[in-house]
Amino acid sequence: MRIDRCICHDVLFEALHREARRHGCATVNELQAHADFGQGCGLCHAYVAEMLRTGQTVFTELVERPDPGTAPATWKCRQAHQ
Repeated sequence: MRIDRCICHDVLFEALHREARRHGCATVNELQAHADFGQGCGLCHAYVAEMLRTGQTVFTELVERPDPGTAPATWKCRQAHQ
């Protein structure tokens, strides 16, 4: 499975990455001030946080965020069904 966008707003992570670089955003909240994403189901937040951390814009693993207060380094990835 290819995970490459906020599904609620149909915004590619690649476009979000460009906006983050353009505005110097380091967090999901900072990026939301400049781009329309993540206000629906919120499932993209973990992917956008990982994108901000690594630059990766296409994922093949599911990123699980167990608790809203946990740091990205503690999130677990598991292989998505292809």
